[in-house]
Amino acid sequence: MRKYLSLVFLTVLFLFTACDKTTCEPIEASCDFNTDLGTAESVLPESQLNEYYDIWKAILMEKSGMSETYFNAHITDYRLSSHAWNAGTSFRIDYIMTIDWIEIKCHDQFLVNMDGSYDAYSHLNIERNVFFNAEQIEFNIANDVHSTVNYFNTIETLKYDNCTEVYTAVNGTENTNILFDYVSYYVPGKLPRSDGDPYIILTGRVCNSENDCWSGYINLVTGEKEVYKTACVIVG
Repeated sequence: MRKYLSLVFLTVLFLFTACDKTTCEPIEASCDFNTDLGTAESVLPESQLNEYYDIWKAILMEKSGMSETYFNAHITDYRLSSHAWNAGTSFRIDYIMTIDWIEIKCHDQFLVNMDGSYDAYSHLNIERNVFFNAEQIEFNIANDVHSTVNYFNTIETLKYDNCTEVYTAVNGTENTNILFDYVSYYVPGKLPRSDGDPYIILTGRVCNSENDCWSGYINLVTGEKEVYKTACVIVG
């Protein structure tokens, strides 16, 4: 009986830790990334959300050296929300940045009120139980007080004319099964994590390999890329 249970255990362990070899077949490149902004509730009234939207817009444009014309042409959709939590109240904006032929889903958020019982950041002498003005919000962003706003390089066109060209730049003339995970201005594992350019994050299974996967990124403006192998399943 014990021998039988041991055999069952080893079989289950093998199924969970081993990967079938991947045979690469030709695929069609796809840059159809998720751009759904969804819906969200807000604890702040619409009029106050709009006030913080104006503050966010001014900060974003200043950080990016962005004109009103560029902003209107490239930020093509957005959704405003707010939520209360232990630190206070945060404003959030989810939005679409459109560059050339690709759409990138982004978001920013910042504190608009700090609860009186929240004792973190006491050394910064942040006023409690009041709604912050633009100057106070900029101070919190500069000091990374639960507040971030992106910056973007104000580019008009990408290095590649379409998704297929990006796929060829990554995979070469052979199909190595390096696929596109998502598009982002934030690149995990890269320093700095963001530099104002959009990247496609790479993924995939290594051809004819039992437990090797691809990871990496490609810069859609400069063509800089890094692709490396990593374990698909980490055991132990």
